[in-house]
Amino acid sequence: MLTLYRFLVTPILVILIAKESWRLLFVLVVLGVITDGLDGELARRWNVKSKLGSVLDTNGDKFFTVAQLFCYTLWHGFPWLAFVPIATRDSAISVLRLMGIVGKVTWHGKLKALTQYTLLIILPLERLKYIPYSIVLTVTIITTIVTVWSGIEYLRNRKSQKPTPF
Repeated sequence: MLTLYRFLVTPILVILIAKESWRLLFVLVVLGVITDGLDGELARRWNVKSKLGSVLDTNGDKFFTVAQLFCYTLWHGFPWLAFVPIATRDSAISVLRLMGIVGKVTWHGKLKALTQYTLLIILPLERLKYIPYSIVLTVTIITTIVTVWSGIEYLRNRKSQKPTPF
């Protein structure tokens, strides 16, 4: 259920970025990040796992992240040289998973999620002038490198499974 939040809130986030409603955007992004962490923790704690839940969770995360970064790139000067590798990696991994080529969950992927979520949280803070652009630029560079690196690690650790996502 928590995964649905990221799917449902993403179009609202797009509107908020377009309208430059940075405070509300910040709050909804933080809630999205919390729901991702809580969703995974509850699934592990209660041992409630399914292929459908896994597909929805990973695609919800990617939709949540890539849609926002796309809007920042189009409307607010986020660097294309960062957006393209991030979006390409996340889209390629989604396609591979749907084809049944699955990499095991590793700390590389967790670090990628952490850096991407950090970036999404600080972007509206920079727009509100709470943090300098130099911090956003540094986090952007780190996020791009970690994202590409985690994609390479995903490919190195992949295994083929029956291509049924549910």
